[in-house]
Amino acid sequence: MKNSLLVTLLCVQASLLAYLSWSTSPNHTEAGHIGAAVYLWHTGKLDVFHVNPPLTRVIAGAPIALFCSPKYDWKS
Repeated sequence: MKNSLLVTLLCVQASLLAYLSWSTSPNHTEAGHIGAAVYLWHTGKLDVFHVNPPLTRVIAGAPIALFCSPKYDWKS
């Protein structure tokens, strides 16, 4: 009896976690924000993705811009 209750609760928990990860996963604009953050870190310009305030982008893109070596081409 206790084992079946435990298994049921674990299944409910797993299904809630699966739904949460599906509903709050990154959306299609995340790549634009990260690219704009790296551009901001390398050039200091805010003209690429100026729809939202830049503070969140700057914080989110800091690890990529500072610790990774992204390949980019700002000519186009």
